[in-house]
Amino acid sequence: MSDSSSSKYPFMKAVKPNLPDACKTAYELVRSHPASTAGELEALAKDENLHKRLIDLYRLGLVDRGAKRHCKISKRKADTWVAYILKGVTESG
Repeated sequence: MSDSSSSKYPFMKAVKPNLPDACKTAYELVRSHPASTAGELEALAKDENLHKRLIDLYRLGLVDRGAKRHCKISKRKADTWVAYILKGVTESG
């Protein structure tokens, strides 16, 4: 995770309620299965387009890439994904 993650927190609180359902589902999946690859998350969700939502969430600052490792699905080296935790965010930022 980047050092600027704390500056993203107020933005995330405002953004999360307005996310499309597919992005909310992807975010919750990353939160509940941290350090999983996109392939592994897609297998869990049974959604072959989940990787597109991960990119959307990354651009919004809600998730970040973690360490690379071999994916259990593709058997290739891939980025893992981690979610920024939204709890404890103040309204004023």
